[in-house]
Amino acid sequence: MSNLCQNRDVYAFWDAFHPSERANRIIVQQMIDGTQNYMSPMNLSTILAMDSKF
Repeated sequence: MSNLCQNRDVYAFWDAFHPSERANRIIVQQMIDGTQNYMSPMNLSTILAMDSKF
């Protein structure tokens, strides 16, 4: 019943509230290997690397 964004790879939101596929990829990429500006005190890659040492 809703109208989806025609090109979800270009736009971050397909309406005022729902992120598109592109926005979700940006968010996940920041979670995985984002800098401390966005993921503090560390990103997921750092946590997984620390966990693999034990």
